[in-house]
Amino acid sequence: MEKVLDFAKSKKGMIIIGSVLVLIIAIILVFVFSNKKITKLEQIRIEEFNDNYSNYLDEIYLNEKDEGRYINFAVEYLYNKTSEKEIKIGKILEVINDTFDINYDEMKIEKIGITESMLNKGLVYDSGKRVFKYNSNRTGADLAHTSIIKYNLKKITKKSNEKFVLEYEKYLVDDPYKVLNYYSNDADNTKEITEYLKGNSKISVIKDKITSKNIKKVGKIEGKTKITLVIKNNKLLIK
Repeated sequence: MEKVLDFAKSKKGMIIIGSVLVLIIAIILVFVFSNKKITKLEQIRIEEFNDNYSNYLDEIYLNEKDEGRYINFAVEYLYNKTSEKEIKIGKILEVINDTFDINYDEMKIEKIGITESMLNKGLVYDSGKRVFKYNSNRTGADLAHTSIIKYNLKKITKKSNEKFVLEYEKYLVDDPYKVLNYYSNDADNTKEITEYLKGNSKISVIKDKITSKNIKKVGKIEGKTKITLVIKNNKLLIK
């Protein structure tokens, strides 16, 4: 034991011990940073999640105190992604529980019913059919004068193998006609945007035309928003 202590105190011993410690620290750092590096599979999965849901994030983050915001999100998502005009509670519940790290059931959705933000959007609830739907009073003129908000993904940070932070820029377009004017020399895009302004297409049509390349010409960047994604039961969920 004394020989070991004497060796450790010697110059050669101190160099060897120091080298071993440096190696151990280096291995730990490599392990830590490699775990924080986003894999290609994770990148693809998050980008698919973003492409699928980002057009409807404003339903959550513009009305954070509105208890109906998750219903708003699900209805808007289903309205844009499907051909359904009347959205059943069961479908709404499925989207909520597949997108957010919260526990909802059909009874809770019925209890919330219609909130002020839903009324402002022209959303109504038919208790007999147990469906949400937009009323038929909303015209193209309403849409043409309604501001558009889009969240554009800028950065992904990996916190752990089960947790990621996504940073979005908030895009605001006060005048949808500016988007139409931007694409004035593009016949296909002009036709699609015009159909939206007439009330014949869904909002995802015009949101897809608002990009990082044209936002400063059609609107403005109005701050940033961060959301946390967690993996539970092999699902990506918004925390």
